[in-house]
Amino acid sequence: MMAKCNQSDHGARSAFTLIEVMAVIVIVSMVAGVATVGLTAASDSARLHAAAAQWRDLDARARLFSRSLGPVVMSVDDQGNAVTLHSVESNERLTTVGLPDGVWGRLRVDPRTQSIVFDRLGRTVDYDVEVRTAQRVIHWRVWGLTGLITESKR
Repeated sequence: MMAKCNQSDHGARSAFTLIEVMAVIVIVSMVAGVATVGLTAASDSARLHAAAAQWRDLDARARLFSRSLGPVVMSVDDQGNAVTLHSVESNERLTTVGLPDGVWGRLRVDPRTQSIVFDRLGRTVDYDVEVRTAQRVIHWRVWGLTGLITESKR
């Protein structure tokens, strides 16, 4: 036969104290904070990689469009949020691609311009691309003759 176990047999009630509960809350908060910082950095890196892929695609499109439609202009809007390709001859907008949220881009040929021209053969001058988020900045050099994109250190 089992003996009944009542509260008076064990002495005090079993429960967590306020200090134990607060210690658990502090530990969980610290772990969540570390995870949030890690996820923010991963998200930042993912946005930069997406912007890099978009820029490579736009450069390739500009080269293809220029071979079939004539010279093409690639330009970045004033806020650095979108890149547009225009036909020089018809002034028709061929495509506009927005950069991922939280990413800004800039073309650099010289300090005065935010656009470059691709000739009928898909060639252009060498140009620099700067892509930035709140935490990081990446610079690329795009070789105008070949379209090769390399990361440059600044």
